[in-house]
Amino acid sequence: MSMPRMPGMPAGFQLPPGFQMPQGGQPRQMPPQFARMPQQFGQNLDALEQKYGVDPKKWRCVYPCYINVKKTLQEGRKIAKKFCVEQPHPTDIAEVCKYLGLPFYIELNKTHPRDFFNRSRVRVLLKNKDGSLRREDVPNRYSLLIALGKMIPKLESRKIRLERQKQIIAKRKEMYEAKQQEIKEIEKQKQ
Repeated sequence: MSMPRMPGMPAGFQLPPGFQMPQGGQPRQMPPQFARMPQQFGQNLDALEQKYGVDPKKWRCVYPCYINVKKTLQEGRKIAKKFCVEQPHPTDIAEVCKYLGLPFYIELNKTHPRDFFNRSRVRVLLKNKDGSLRREDVPNRYSLLIALGKMIPKLESRKIRLERQKQIIAKRKEMYEAKQQEIKEIEKQKQ
């Protein structure tokens, strides 16, 4: 059976034996559990390039490990520990960039080679198309990292997020201890 002409497919492409095209001649849409990323999280890089005049792939990368106080220099930390914060989150970085008036976008599925368990990074535009600085007090990535380290601990959203994390951990610990107690009671009844 010959497939209908679709973009990217060579003319006269034949399906292997045993395979059929779904009704209507169009390929089926991927089930939601296999979709890679929801559409609302995708960035329109062409629109960003038109708006700011600089290719978004050339914007400066900021990974959370750059300002994480628990990381060593070998693990990816870029600045002194006195400017670092504990558990930085990409949304914290984005919020500070928004406050500073620097264009940014978050790439969710990108990882740092030395910190590959923590996903996502933030790309920030520091210079205009003509090479002039967007902010005089943030001329390079190092000064941006220092500013992030000073401003992130003051964020109200960060305080709320960390408080929720503590509550979740406490609740899990409580549930774990209750389960351990229940197991001990069952073992006593068996004896």
